[in-house]
Amino acid sequence: MSYKDTVRSIKKKIKRAKWRYQNQLVYLKFPHSIVGRELDILNKKFLVVAPHSDDEYVGCYRLLSQQNDMKKLDVFCVGLTGYEKSQDIFESRKKEFMNACKKKGVNGIFCINGDWKTELCSLYRKNNYDYVAVPSLIDWHWEHREVSKYVLSIVKENTSILFYQVSVPISYSSINSYLKYDKYSKWDDFYDSYPSQYYMPVERFRITDNSQRLDRNIIEPYWLLSYNQIPLFLNRYTTIEESRLNDLKNHINNLYKIRSLSKTLYELLSLC
Repeated sequence: MSYKDTVRSIKKKIKRAKWRYQNQLVYLKFPHSIVGRELDILNKKFLVVAPHSDDEYVGCYRLLSQQNDMKKLDVFCVGLTGYEKSQDIFESRKKEFMNACKKKGVNGIFCINGDWKTELCSLYRKNNYDYVAVPSLIDWHWEHREVSKYVLSIVKENTSILFYQVSVPISYSSINSYLKYDKYSKWDDFYDSYPSQYYMPVERFRITDNSQRLDRNIIEPYWLLSYNQIPLFLNRYTTIEESRLNDLKNHINNLYKIRSLSKTLYELLSLC
């Protein structure tokens, strides 16, 4: 092993140790009681919306794995790429997304004309979805928030919103729906499906996932919002300054801090 590789390995071990220590603080400081119920997916129609290719794997991996129990499951990728605007990156992410959906056996739809709002709205109106899954609005990424707010503006009665987490964990007290993992292979599959994302701090995501358990089972957490709850939710959400959401990016590598900030923000949105 070269000197640079040795240094890189040591840095990774130090970072991993810090995350595990921070996660222990999470266990000590935050109540872990989850009062939600297992998501009813049997014979239901789902639309998973991913602003970026890979969001669907990070936040809805377990949901995608149970498509055989559903009546319908579509995955729509908006195809946003953040600050990276090159056509090569766009094509690479599109290819990875379509291959990932094929691997999971789900119907993947990638927006190719750039007018994602029209395409997404058309897809939604053609299908009577029971659930639409989108990234939680408690998120530092402006593109996640833009897409999710648009979805909330077009859903109709009889459709429920399923908020999923990406890099900001859903507060334990806000988890009102979940799916249990029977076999946890999420991040191994992630690397196979999205090799371009090799730089992602998978160990941080893995530790966060492991901190979300029910009866010793790792769960995939969601915040389920009925159609009738959307107006009240949006009314409370508008009271949160955008700067507070943007600032979350500065703390995602501190598992204790991000949990604390997430808890405070989710409490502002409480619908109880």
